[in-house]
Amino acid sequence: NLAIARVNRLLRPCNLILGEGEYTAEVLLRNIQYDFISISREVDKTKHAITFLPSVFKVPEKSVDKNLVSVMMPFAMEFDEVFKTLERACEKANMNCLRADNTWVNSVIMQDIFELIYCSSIVIVDFSGKNSNVFYEVGIAHTLGKEVIPITQHIDDIPFDLGHHRVLKYVKNKEGLNKLEKDIKNRLNTLKQLILCNN
Repeated sequence: NLAIARVNRLLRPCNLILGEGEYTAEVLLRNIQYDFISISREVDKTKHAITFLPSVFKVPEKSVDKNLVSVMMPFAMEFDEVFKTLERACEKANMNCLRADNTWVNSVIMQDIFELIYCSSIVIVDFSGKNSNVFYEVGIAHTLGKEVIPITQHIDDIPFDLGHHRVLKYVKNKEGLNKLEKDIKNRLNTLKQLILCNN
């Protein structure tokens, strides 16, 4: 196995890999099949791309849904009205909106969260309350090359490492949520145009 791993490192730049046959133990040379799941604005063929195989998550057998928006926020009742606001914004932008607690595909919730982010083209993250799970999930979204829309009620909830990103700040009252809905709808429409231009 160590020898095969060394050979595979040499073959990878040629998009080739050694592997065992599905029903036999014979070693086969195969083309590497990659799904491009990033929603990058530009694909620069002269730069390196990172290919990785997560050890904690299973890679879903699904493709990216260009109309799917996932929302990462604390699973707490005080965020229900915010989520409903985001759902309305997505609906007005002709997009579907899901939160991980609205899906149950796998027995492990983090696998459902990973799958939701993986299949989404846009991820909205609410940093309000400095929820550590949300920070972990935005890291997954950034690593997978997703478009991320950060929102928060308090700008101090944004950690230093993410402070250079633009954030939509909102107030959790009727007027503030109406403004958030409009701002999110506008941002989604802008990102949809960018995504369409890439394809």
